[in-house]
Amino acid sequence: MAQVLSVIEPFLPIILAVYLTLGLGYVLRRMDIFRTDISRPILRIVVSYCEPFVLVLIMWNLDLSNFGDILALPALGLGLALLMFLPGWAVARLLRMQGEQRGALICCSMMSNIGTTMGTFVCFLFLGAQGSSMGITYCLYFLPFAVTIMFNIARHYGSGASLSVGGAIREYLSSPLSRNPTLGLIAGVILNLSGVPKFRGFTIALSSGIYIDVAISSLAIGYGVHIGKSLKYVKESLVACALKFLVSPVIGMGLFYLANLFFGFGPDIPRVVLIQASMPVAIWAVVVSTLFNLDRDLANACWASTTTASFVVVVALYFIVPLI
Repeated sequence: MAQVLSVIEPFLPIILAVYLTLGLGYVLRRMDIFRTDISRPILRIVVSYCEPFVLVLIMWNLDLSNFGDILALPALGLGLALLMFLPGWAVARLLRMQGEQRGALICCSMMSNIGTTMGTFVCFLFLGAQGSSMGITYCLYFLPFAVTIMFNIARHYGSGASLSVGGAIREYLSSPLSRNPTLGLIAGVILNLSGVPKFRGFTIALSSGIYIDVAISSLAIGYGVHIGKSLKYVKESLVACALKFLVSPVIGMGLFYLANLFFGFGPDIPRVVLIQASMPVAIWAVVVSTLFNLDRDLANACWASTTTASFVVVVALYFIVPLI
């Protein structure tokens, strides 16, 4: 028994905070306790009003001494997201998907769960508090990328007129989903740069905030899982797993090593890149598919299957990351 616990112990935080709460959310939906879909309202509240406070603490804790590494992380993240259009588009064409289905698969290919609910959380578990700061720095490109490039790609395959630059900025600033986390990031950087000393119990507050954020989000996400609908998209789900867990890490690390030929990065940069490049489909892919009338059920199936399968990937990363 002691040997079993020693093997499981490193993965207990992610089992309890992510997968157990995912399962609990699914069980609650099956019991129909709330008699309505609470998944989206809870996620909107968490992202808009809870996550910004966590982001303040994460950015306040970020080591700003190596500015080159800080700039490199979101640049590498954006580069990977853009490059993942090609395999997503190619596979969709190979499977002869049309319109709404092709757009949904491309969204799943390009958008990964790199935030505090998965990628940054794994960085925190494997690399400590500084790892969470680097993980969230990697994510800095995501919200502007989502409401500009991804919205227009979704419109192309779904419905709606193209979004102008001014329209994209207005949409970004008007939505609490994008505006409030951005304000949290900015506030954290200001506190960091101004040299304001961290309050007593800062580390506990940071760790607790991350765990609470992850647990509530995972509960809400689990409540939105519909296994019956997902079973209709087994082939597409397997394709999504291949894209996220095989193709994406190879491209992500290839991009890092190419950039490293010209710039000298710190030792934790490739570890963060590998973790973030190996993450499952983001819930944002389902949100974007819903907003622009893409195949929401396909996106939801890819998101659910890759999120479930990600536990195996996280276990593999636990052994691989220290070797880099």
